[in-house]
Amino acid sequence: MELIVNIILFLTGLILGNWLAIGRDKRKEFNEIADDVHYSLIEQKNDIEKGRAVKRGPEDKEIENLKRRMPFYKKKSFEKSLRNYLRATSNENWKRDGYGDTSYEDSQKVIDSINELIQFTSRK
Repeated sequence: MELIVNIILFLTGLILGNWLAIGRDKRKEFNEIADDVHYSLIEQKNDIEKGRAVKRGPEDKEIENLKRRMPFYKKKSFEKSLRNYLRATSNENWKRDGYGDTSYEDSQKVIDSINELIQFTSRK
């Protein structure tokens, strides 16, 4: 009887340890990707606030990687915020000055959509 209990405890420890290690690896992957997206969004937001020309935000690959590692219960709201961001940063919201430089017509709309996305990049 004691041998069976020891085997069950050993197997339970293996399974639990493996499960915790997988969770730690997932958090690490998410944080690495979220940090890159967060930095790109902050950089874009700062440039917009300074009135600079249109600057590209995070790459599509980074956004897709973040979305793939997002918990299932946050994906729907993330996709909604992403659609708002893409709509706000589309060329329909651009204006050109006399020198040919582009900026956003409604920069506050872009900043608000960036702030929405930044909420999804907080570290775990």
